[in-house]
Amino acid sequence: FESEIKPAISGDAGFFCLFKDWWDIGLAVCNPGKFGGFPLPFSINIGNTFYSEKLLIATDVGWFRDSGIVASVGAEYLVFNFISLRAGLNTSMLPAGFLSALNGGAGLDASKNIKIDYSIADNLMGFNHRVSLLFSFSSSWQSEGSF
Repeated sequence: FESEIKPAISGDAGFFCLFKDWWDIGLAVCNPGKFGGFPLPFSINIGNTFYSEKLLIATDVGWFRDSGIVASVGAEYLVFNFISLRAGLNTSMLPAGFLSALNGGAGLDASKNIKIDYSIADNLMGFNHRVSLLFSFSSSWQSEGSF
């Protein structure tokens, strides 16, 4: 086994714009470089978000050098101003079946500075359950709304 040092150069670039007070759009170009003469997992992604006081709908379309085009769509609904219900669809999992492409979750604003999130999604290794505990040292997310 021989080892040699090979240079690598890469970076990411992105753009984000708020067109209206209810619509955001973003673009990202990731990993355009090479590592040791081999191409990195290059991708171009564009996404947008539409939101109102209680509902958020997000879409994302990406082109990946290794896997082609992947699209995702998701929604979040705010219940009682402190519970968020979420559902989404990821087309990269459609070959495994429609139910495998679905994911979901919920969030709880436990206080002005603490949020708890849960999500479940299927992937090639089976179901993933994720729990997140978020702390904020300021109450900015509460004053701006849940989104």
